[in-house]
Order: sequence, then structure tokens, then C-alpha cells
Amino acid sequence: MAILQQSGLLCGCTLCLKSEDDDMSFRSKWKLLAQSSTLGMVRYTVKARRTIFYAADEALREKSNEVTPEHLLLGLLRADESIRAHLVMPTIESMRNELAANRPHERQSWLLLGRGARRVIIFAAQEREHLSHKHTGTEHLLLGIIRAGSHAAKVLQQHGITRDRVRRMLQQLQACSMAKRVVLSSIRSLTSTGVFTQNPRLDRDITAGTLTKRRS
Repeated sequence: MAILQQSGLLCGCTLCLKSEDDDMSFRSKWKLLAQSSTLGMVRYTVKARRTIFYAADEALREKSNEVTPEHLLLGLLRADESIRAHLVMPTIESMRNELAANRPHERQSWLLLGRGARRVIIFAAQEREHLSHKHTGTEHLLLGIIRAGSHAAKVLQQHGITRDRVRRMLQQLQACSMAKRVVLSSIRSLTSTGVFTQNPRLDRDITAGTLTKRRS
């Protein structure tokens, strides 16, 4: 009986500790997001928000009491896999090993943005303004990490990922996006005026798409 009682007490303590850790993680994530907002990250995309949250997870995993640019980079790679694909970056596990900090940490009651991470957020806001974008996205955070000049920036540079390369990627993506909008606009114009191409197959596709749209 005593053994069962001790076992039950131990399980209860374990669940309590887990609950406290989860609660601290939840509160820390939103506090980090609030800190980021005061530094200029007022309007942000869903992926940018997830970057902050995942960075908090990485810091807690290391038992760190502050979020660093390295945590932000890992959070970014977890939040937006398309960036890693476009820039042909290594896997997240590989990057985690390269970015690992060989120093002891003590768990604190709150997570804070470290000095390097604050610089990243400020630079990301500047990049958003420079590119005349409405929201801070993962691409701006990546540019901020590179500009901050931390260990994360050095690792990125070793993989050939520089500020100029990221900006060229953004220009290419923006050009592709504009081209798609032009094509879609042309198709809408053709379908609305009844003018079709000389390609019967394309005409059928356009007609089918118009009928489907009208039915919906």
C-alpha cells in the first residue's frame, strides 16, 4: 500500500512539473512575441509568429534563459520549410548540431530575448520597411539574422547564404508572383469578353473553369 501511495505521489509530482513547464512555455512564448512587437515587429505573418514560438522551444530545449539568434534561425527553419528549400540549406538536425552552444544553462522562470535576438528583430523590421512590405515575415527575420553578425550568421555564410543571395531570392519570388497575377488577369479578361485562344484544349480548360466558377 505504501509503495502504491509513493508511486501515485511520484506520478502526481511528475504531472505537476510537466504542467508547470508547459505553463511557463506558453506564457514565455507570448511574452517573447510582445517583446518583439515593442522592437518593431508590430505586424507579422503566421510563420513569423511561429518562428518566435519555435525559437522559444529551442531555448527551453537547451535550458537557456534567453533566446539567441541561433534559436531564431532554428525556429525559422521549422516554421518555414520553403526558405530552406529555396536556399538549398541542410536539414534542421544538421543545422542544430552546427548551431549548438557548448555552455551550461540554468532554467529561469521566464524566457527573454537576448541582445543578439533583439538586434535580429530590429533589423528584420528595418528590412520590412526597406522592401516596403506590410508584414514582417520569415524572409525579413532571416535577413535580420544575417545582419546581426552572430554565430548563426557565420554558419549561414559557410553555406553560402548571404544578404545579397536572400534578396535575389525575394526578387525572383516576387517576379514569379507578379507573372502569375498577370496570367490570371489575362485569363479572366479572356473569359469575360468571350475571346479565346487558338488552342482548343486551352479554350476548353478556360470554358470549364468559367462554368465551374459560375456554378459555385
